[in-house]
Amino acid sequence: MKSKLDELRELREKLNISVSGLENIKENEVAILVSNHSCLMDIFYVPCIIDKDIISLISSRLMYKNDTLRKNVVNKYLNGFPIEAHGGKVYSQMCLDYSAKLLKDGHILSIFPEGAYIEDDGNIYKGRTGAARILFSSISDEFKPSIIPVSIKIDGEIEELDNYFPTDNDVKINILEPIDYDEEYYNYSNTDNENEKNMCLHHVTETAMRRIASSIGKKYIDKYIELFPKNNVIYQDGETIKTEHAQNVEYVYRYKRELDSIIKNYS
Repeated sequence: MKSKLDELRELREKLNISVSGLENIKENEVAILVSNHSCLMDIFYVPCIIDKDIISLISSRLMYKNDTLRKNVVNKYLNGFPIEAHGGKVYSQMCLDYSAKLLKDGHILSIFPEGAYIEDDGNIYKGRTGAARILFSSISDEFKPSIIPVSIKIDGEIEELDNYFPTDNDVKINILEPIDYDEEYYNYSNTDNENEKNMCLHHVTETAMRRIASSIGKKYIDKYIELFPKNNVIYQDGETIKTEHAQNVEYVYRYKRELDSIIKNYS
């Protein structure tokens, strides 16, 4: 049986994809790769350019929604880990905490801070702070991972939502230099003021997104892409529970058990 890394190597051979800056990911380096989001194929572009197993932090709906084609393709190529953005703070924090554990366990993570994309829009938007939160919560005296911006430029017609198959588009990926976050982390660690902490997190994220925009000649828009609320939490078997009810302990622990099972597979 082929590994996911083998599948990704074969996929790359079918794509018109070029990459620069691979030297910015050092041997045995632990890092979070943060990328701009142009289309759904981005989730495959990033893992297939790096000849290592990486874990893709993606929407829980990509992983769990009862769509056979989608599930088959995602599971074929990706070491996925779900981010539940519609379940309120308890679910988002749980996903971030488990992601930090994966980072501390030595995995390279891939994430899209914009959280969504706007079709036929060439702009780069303000990123959410999940990547910076994962990064800062994982740091210790013995462990200092990198956060590395990755720009994706697609020359050709942007893929539609459910087009997972190779096209003739030219895809150029540039792995940029890691961000120096020492000052932001120092300030973050030495204040109890939540607004000041948030400013540190936002500065790291904004630095990454502005560098990405500059590297591909795109305009940076200092506002979030609107996420339309689903008002439910989706679980591993595709079942959805209204967000209000999903706050009950039984559902929170159900989600936790499911994340535990994924973490175990990546140990």
